Amino acid sequence: MVGGGGEFNVTLGNKGKVIGCCGVWRPIVKKEEGDRLVSRDDIHAAARKMLEVGGVEIVSLKSSLAYYCAPASEAQELLYPVWVVRARAMGAKKTFDVCTVYFKATESPTPPSPKESKRTPSPEPNQSSLVPEENKDPVKQREAGASWQFVPGVEQNVAGFLEGLDHDGWNINFNWGATEAWVSDWKANNNNWVDAADIVYYKGHASLDSWVLFDPEAPNVTTYLSAPEIAKAEDPKGDRYGNGDLEWLIIAACGPLQDKAVAPAGGDAFQRWQDIFDGLHQLLGFASVSFSTLDEGKLFVRYCCVDEATVINSWFRATKEAQPPETFAAVMYACCEGEPSPLEDHLWGHGFVTDDPKQPTQYVAMWSPC
Repeated sequence: MVGGGGEFNVTLGNKGKVIGCCGVWRPIVKKEEGDRLVSRDDIHAAARKMLEVGGVEIVSLKSSLAYYCAPASEAQELLYPVWVVRARAMGAKKTFDVCTVYFKATESPTPPSPKESKRTPSPEPNQSSLVPEENKDPVKQREAGASWQFVPGVEQNVAGFLEGLDHDGWNINFNWGATEAWVSDWKANNNNWVDAADIVYYKGHASLDSWVLFDPEAPNVTTYLSAPEIAKAEDPKGDRYGNGDLEWLIIAACGPLQDKAVAPAGGDAFQRWQDIFDGLHQLLGFASVSFSTLDEGKLFVRYCCVDEATVINSWFRATKEAQPPETFAAVMYACCEGEPSPLEDHLWGHGFVTDDPKQPTQYVAMWSPC
């Protein structure tokens, strides 16, 4: 059994406080037969076609059959079989784990065709998003964005995140996917895009030190955005995050907060990522391989905006409900000694938000098994 509804979970928040309990029992009403299983070879071919984009080469594929059970909070009429596909890929001489994906086992997969980019070389952001943060009301002018690469279910996942925020009154600055998710939005032009939004959601492929984006100037090469590229230690005025609007950055992929505290090969998350903080409150993501889910983004926004839970508790709860138990969700945040911590941050309009930690003196990381 896979999916967020395949188990019963209790969610622990700050200091071990129980912040949620989830589980679902869906009684079997009837059994339907007659569908034939799609072969493993066909599923692997579809997975390769979907994942081998931008020069990524699949090194290995493993798959198994399971039943998919949706998170307890979501309706589900049929308990259906899926192929669970795990992959390792190589790009730019770097090997990394690809997020685990599901394919319905009784339907021939139809991977998306390569998306032709409609972005021009000089895209213009919404000018209202470029108003300096200190010159606007952060509650009345709340801004969000999303950037993603193709994995099964990604468009539904991202749509759930953005639609939830739109319903809450947020402005959606951008939703760039596949060949429109440019690496320049995160580097040379980050002040116009990523750092012009209060919260940004990335869904795609990541490792412990980078995540995958698209470079229109090198379309056949896998492009990674790594910590040294965002903020070089020797360049304190580099493209660090938070010197604009950005408070919360979510990397919903297989990283980038692996650490030796979770697994021996995880390295040091603090050493890798502390230099990207320049007013950024929190970096949220995973510390392990994660699964491509349908509902993670929607659940996160629901708990932030409807339940008005903290950003951290909402992330840990949403991932616990959507991810399998072998996945580790993670958060890293920066703070200044003697000042309020981003630990208790809520989304704008739903509770306390600390001031930007412009010159942080402390960094804290939290890991939670899903």
